[in-house]
Amino acid sequence: MRVKDYLGQTRHLDGLIKARKEQLAELRDMSENIRVNRLSKMPRCKSQGDTISATVARLVDLELFIEASIERLAALKKDIALLVEGLPELELRRVLELRYLNCKKWEEIADDMSYNFRHVHRLHARALARLEEEWARRELGQGA
Repeated sequence: MRVKDYLGQTRHLDGLIKARKEQLAELRDMSENIRVNRLSKMPRCKSQGDTISATVARLVDLELFIEASIERLAALKKDIALLVEGLPELELRRVLELRYLNCKKWEEIADDMSYNFRHVHRLHARALARLEEEWARRELGQGA
């Protein structure tokens, strides 16, 4: 796996968590609309009870998935922070931290660093090249 792919996992996982949280909010909204009329003397529809239990099960499953994804993201960010910390140039570290740990867009990074868009991309390319060298050294060290 290339360094850029490894680092990019944070943005993908962050996006997945946000999407699942939206799904959870929609499912909660839908579940509030499921009503059971217990005061009626009419027999309850079995499918309505099944719908409620199925919805609750989906809510719990989704919450567990989100929780596990957040834990994976936190562990990944910790590993990436240690990797990025090894770069001696503060400017390069900051670009990588803003992009992969804070999941910011390029425009936001340029604005935060008071650089133009192209310069941020040049810094990013330089930082990735340095990390690729370190990554290759680690892989050689592990294989020996």
